[in-house]
Amino acid sequence: VKHSSTYNRRFDTFNLPVALAGVLLISLFVKGETYTLGEYIEEYLYTASLVMEAVAILPQLVMIQEAGDCETLTSYYIFLLGLYRLSYAVSFMIKYARGKGLDVLMVTTSLVQTGLYVDFFIVYYKHA
Repeated sequence: VKHSSTYNRRFDTFNLPVALAGVLLISLFVKGETYTLGEYIEEYLYTASLVMEAVAILPQLVMIQEAGDCETLTSYYIFLLGLYRLSYAVSFMIKYARGKGLDVLMVTTSLVQTGLYVDFFIVYYKHA
């Protein structure tokens, strides 16, 4: 089965190559300290995966913003994704309050991803 490269050409305006380049560049600067090539590659891939996960929803959010509408199933899915990431952020706060260590990169990417959902949450709430 051949799939289309876009769901809706009219509203699919997100520049994926630029976003991917940004993710890879940011990951170079925020990755943890390493001492060997193997550690460098491992840490870079870990960092890039967290940063990519944080912004992976952007193409869908941009399309929704451009279209001004969202299908019910898609809206439920995005809403639940946002809740799952918000749960991560709350769990980090609880761990911190209990004196446990935090992965600053994990907390930061969770907050960025949750922040991206705020606009969607507002629109979702108004239409619910």
